[in-house]
Amino acid sequence: MISTHVLFLTATIFLIVALVLSRLAEEFKLPDILFFLGLGVAIGPSGLGLLSSDGGDWTPVVLSMGASFILFDAGLDTSFRTLRKHRRSISLLATFGVVLSASLTMLLARYILNLSWAEGALLGAILASTDPTAIVPILRSLPIPKTVRDILMTEAALTDVTGALLTFSVAEFALSHETTGTWIRDGLISVGLIVPGILAGGLLGALSVILIAHTRYDYLSKNAQIVGLAAVGGSYLLSENFHASGFLAVYVLGVVLGNPRAFDLGIRQGPLPGIARIREGAGVTAFLARVAIFTVLGAHMKFGSFGLSPWLLVLFIAGFIFLVRPATIFLLIPSVHTSGFSRDDLIFMAATRETGIMSATLASLFESRLSGAVHGAVFWTIVGTIVVGGGVKPFLVKRLKLSKDVTEEIPENV
Repeated sequence: MISTHVLFLTATIFLIVALVLSRLAEEFKLPDILFFLGLGVAIGPSGLGLLSSDGGDWTPVVLSMGASFILFDAGLDTSFRTLRKHRRSISLLATFGVVLSASLTMLLARYILNLSWAEGALLGAILASTDPTAIVPILRSLPIPKTVRDILMTEAALTDVTGALLTFSVAEFALSHETTGTWIRDGLISVGLIVPGILAGGLLGALSVILIAHTRYDYLSKNAQIVGLAAVGGSYLLSENFHASGFLAVYVLGVVLGNPRAFDLGIRQGPLPGIARIREGAGVTAFLARVAIFTVLGAHMKFGSFGLSPWLLVLFIAGFIFLVRPATIFLLIPSVHTSGFSRDDLIFMAATRETGIMSATLASLFESRLSGAVHGAVFWTIVGTIVVGGGVKPFLVKRLKLSKDVTEEIPENV
């Protein structure tokens, strides 16, 4: 039994170290998640052994709760005006983009890693989603146009859902040898599960806005931060209860709370201190979530190639980063004539392809049915995309001429 004294001392030291690392990240102009990942490696089994990689039931809890608060904070900072204007581009990336990415990754897995077509297809589906918990902190740390940032964050939130649905559909077909008709039927049913996530986040978001900022019913304005925390938990649980994505629900919740005047909810004129308080609280919880998530992921890092040739694994990851993502962006986005993105904007989007928690979760769900080679490819692709993406983007931003940002820093909200 850990004493209260030891628990407080450990938490205090851990937070101080996290703050120092965050400050170092600012000085070196690098995403802080890279430093937190390194902290996890240092105190995990591969380092000092202070943190066990066997987190039992706590690891998925930490990852799920942390991801929820990061996505909620990202939603608060997303402009609804941007989503409305670029809905076609976002829809393409979240649907056809996921399928195209999975298909190209399957080819890489087949011809570079020599996996079977079935395992290659499942690997492609597992890696098809962009990880919001990785890209949100990275994008927040860079001086990029808010429109580009909002689209990438929204894509990440949506592809977590569509990528998971694609994975389950492919698994039914590739591993269970079901008929094509059954596969298509299951896929269509799964796509319909996006709706409960949107509704859960939207309804609780609207209710929260009314209780915080309505002209007559703002009874809980002074308790706005508590309302926000309760709404995050409520929207996640409500969505999961309908077997939909809790992550999508909390992101939609954040978008509604972050854009209260975008909806006809009877919001009062003038400043909205309740919404401002939610923003402040969300920033703190998102920071703590980043520290927890990436320290845990760092502690879980296992330095082995899982039976794969290290050189072929590096070649696969390079192809995933430098071929699959650019092909997806440059084939889909320019087809939307009203996208308005410059060539440099598209290059930056093509360089944003971090994957993480959702891919790791999906791989663990099929652990007993996949070879060690697939698990190795998933694990090292997660590490590779976060390290390369986080390290390259700051230098890329300096060399690209990104579009002027025409969206207000804080959208139509407070």
